[in-house]
Amino acid sequence: MVDIQTVGVLITAASVTVAAIYYMFTLRINQKNVKTTLETRQAQLFMGIYDKFSSKEFSDDMNKLIFNEPPQYASYEEF
Repeated sequence: MVDIQTVGVLITAASVTVAAIYYMFTLRINQKNVKTTLETRQAQLFMGIYDKFSSKEFSDDMNKLIFNEPPQYASYEEF
């Protein structure tokens, strides 16, 4: 017959196994979420830069700086 101690050991082993499997699945899901978050942040950064460079104010200021005002710099490093 199976005694109570053996049943206790089997239940403990099964519990540890289930906990390890649950932890592995949780880690895998967390890694996917981190990757998605990184991709989202990169897209937001790109869109922020794109919005600044494609704005009317930026274009007007660059045209004014480059074409309308005479250059006051002797070299590119000075600019």
